[in-house]
Amino acid sequence: MKLIQEKILSEGVVLPGGVLNAGGFLNQMIDTVFMKEVGKEIASLFKDNMPTKILTIEASGIGIAVAAGTIMKIPVGWCTYNGDHMSMYAVNSSVPKTLVGFICRSYAGMCGNSELKEVLESICDTPITPELTPSKDGRIAQKTEEKIGKYDLNDFFLFYTLRYGFEPSRTAAYALKTYPELSLDEVREAAGKFFKRFFAQQFKRSCLPDGPKVGSVSLSPRGDWRMPSDASVRMWLEDLE
Repeated sequence: MKLIQEKILSEGVVLPGGVLNAGGFLNQMIDTVFMKEVGKEIASLFKDNMPTKILTIEASGIGIAVAAGTIMKIPVGWCTYNGDHMSMYAVNSSVPKTLVGFICRSYAGMCGNSELKEVLESICDTPITPELTPSKDGRIAQKTEEKIGKYDLNDFFLFYTLRYGFEPSRTAAYALKTYPELSLDEVREAAGKFFKRFFAQQFKRSCLPDGPKVGSVSLSPRGDWRMPSDASVRMWLEDLE
């Protein structure tokens, strides 16, 4: 893109090792007039095939994405890996969403404030959804629980795997006793989804900042859970079968 090339040549700084520093206009400081023109040029490339959203990384791409999204009038999202989950204290390293919901609902019943009670219960009653999935006709288009399975069942697998070190087959056997309404195939499918996701997402847990251990299970890489990010789930799935 000629506009960006000219800007880099005129204001970019080449650091030792051949690293280009565009912080003066692209990230640390953003040249808003320049960025608007970049957005127009990007939008022109998609005039015959308009996208529905823009997804970028949480770094230098945000300014450009926002400018292009503004021109095309579409939403902008960005990947949060190495972004918001490293920028603060990891308060949820041992607190799952289900426990947060339980605490909020419990407090709503004892806070003695009717307005606060209504707000907290409304939050708890709202299904968890992917943050970048738009609604359809004002209704939730996708519920996370429908994709990954029952939250309490996922918590069940997590607890017995981490707290007691159960192998997948033993955890599934316990789940069959605890959830008699589920068949063996349903438990196997749910457990398979859980272990695949658990292994695939380890790279996010490996770089978590400091966090408290609230219960008997913690996923902090500095505490109870030390797992290589490239660990394979194959043997766990074989045991499950």
